[in-house]
Amino acid sequence: MACRGDDEGKGGGCHFLRYNCSVVDTRLGWMLMHPGRLTHFHEGLKVTKGTRYIMYLLGYYTNHN
Repeated sequence: MACRGDDEGKGGGCHFLRYNCSVVDTRLGWMLMHPGRLTHFHEGLKVTKGTRYIMYLLGYYTNHN
């Protein structure tokens, strides 16, 4: 999950390699959430001004039926 911290920042974002697609323009206070490496292998884009925050979350699901 990437959280945009201030409206003075420049650059940054996320590039999804498999789909050759980048998300670079999020609104102030918004976040980008996506599946992990299996279907959405990705890389961060360079932040040229300001600060971007990254939070890593790992979840696990088991069906007990």
